Amino acid sequence: MRMIKSVTAVKRGYGSAPHRSVSFLTDREREAVKRGEIVYFEINKTHYTQSGYKIVIYNCGRYDSREPTTEELFEINMMECRLAGQKDCSRCYYRFKCFTVK
Repeated sequence: MRMIKSVTAVKRGYGSAPHRSVSFLTDREREAVKRGEIVYFEINKTHYTQSGYKIVIYNCGRYDSREPTTEELFEINMMECRLAGQKDCSRCYYRFKCFTVK
């Protein structure tokens, strides 16, 4: 599945706040979410159970966020390693060489 990293997305509101949403998505990212592609962004970890990333979802005309699943988190970590140009994914949640830079 195609993944897009958003550098502009900002989470607004937390927990079960009624006006919780994701702001500052680009038009390309909004369309990708509506098509079912995965758009993710980094957050500050405020709790030990958080992954440090959020997945953007479209629900009832608004853009919201959720925690990634284990499989999505694996893909996000691999993508982060690729973007950083690392051969050894020391940041990776699974701590092994998940790809080779060519």
